[in-house]
Amino acid sequence: MTDNKVGVLQSQVALQVHTSQSVRLWHGRKPDYEKNLPGIFGLQNFLFITNLINKGSKRGDPYSDWYMLRVEEKLEQTKTVLNELNNQIDAIISTLPKALIFTETISAEPAQFSFSARSHMGYQAVYILAQYDEIARKIVQAVQFGLIDLITRNHLFEKGDHVLRSLFTLVQRYRYSGITRIDLIQNNAAAIAAIAKFGEVPPDIISGQWRSRFSPPLRDNDELISHGELDNEDDDEFIINVSSKDEVQETS
Repeated sequence: MTDNKVGVLQSQVALQVHTSQSVRLWHGRKPDYEKNLPGIFGLQNFLFITNLINKGSKRGDPYSDWYMLRVEEKLEQTKTVLNELNNQIDAIISTLPKALIFTETISAEPAQFSFSARSHMGYQAVYILAQYDEIARKIVQAVQFGLIDLITRNHLFEKGDHVLRSLFTLVQRYRYSGITRIDLIQNNAAAIAAIAKFGEVPPDIISGQWRSRFSPPLRDNDELISHGELDNEDDDEFIINVSSKDEVQETS
């Protein structure tokens, strides 16, 4: 390395969760073919796929841009539901007598997951799971204090679990198309094949008028990029490092 150059900036980040609900949502579920049970996407799968979406957008793939917008819309919808759930449980806990002094409920041995998200979508999803973990702890606390019964607890957990799984599974069908806007404008063979496989792209996506504010600027040489002539991006596999502590010990 010469004196006038520096290495790549790096940082380490990890998510710490205190509930078994959050651990399950991180991992998802592998398919069990013997029991005919399908797999369920977890946050770690979501991080992997959204990294690919982000990479596709950088390569000028209009389908990736379109998918990014869909994910962003789903992220906002998920935040809205969780905020409503948080307000609901806060209202329940607020009925406790003011004379009662208590600390927040935490696990004696929280789980910790190291990860490397390469897109704003990935980080937003991590923040969402962190928020849900806080909500889940409040739900457990409300049960401990006799404020809600187990049926209500299960209903609240089901609501939170469902909205997060719905977010994670949204990206399950994403595939990189390998084309650019120029291909669609020229209506060449690559574009025709992509449309047959993935459907029509909205005109505002093709023109670039409808794009995420996080999308990279459009480049005039998208056609060359689609053929790999100008793409110098690091193609290393996206790796999610999970620490050995992936189970939590619930507090009594």
